[in-house]
Amino acid sequence: MSEYTLRAATEADIPLLTALEAAAFRDAWREGEIRSHLSGATAVTLICESEAGEALGYLFGSCLPPEGEVYRIAVPDALRGRGIGRFIMQGFLDILEKNGADVCFLEVREGNTAARALYAAVGFTAVGLRKNYYKDPPEHALVLKRG
Repeated sequence: MSEYTLRAATEADIPLLTALEAAAFRDAWREGEIRSHLSGATAVTLICESEAGEALGYLFGSCLPPEGEVYRIAVPDALRGRGIGRFIMQGFLDILEKNGADVCFLEVREGNTAARALYAAVGFTAVGLRKNYYKDPPEHALVLKRG
């Protein structure tokens, strides 16, 4: 049994998700964007927790079979390297599979080697490049696909 659990986020989690998002990204989604995402018909929002109920990371994605997409995934800096990101990604991919989505896409900063290694470990490969996709700081995005 894993020391981590995944659960679907609810509206009650918006303050938590807003705080985690602000700590993880310069271009963080604000409360309204998170609320809008949660209310989407295809939204998948997962929170990873410790056995004690501490939030360890999250994922914002979508499932619209036959495809899924990862919009955001984050684990606080102090908790990285413990397999939490991989646990979250695998849980999301399992949800996609159970719902008939056998393809998944995401964008990642070209220079984010840690994230790229995680995505490669769960089967993603580069299929495209979006030039100047990120603004702060400016950077190209690799488009990755699994399936």
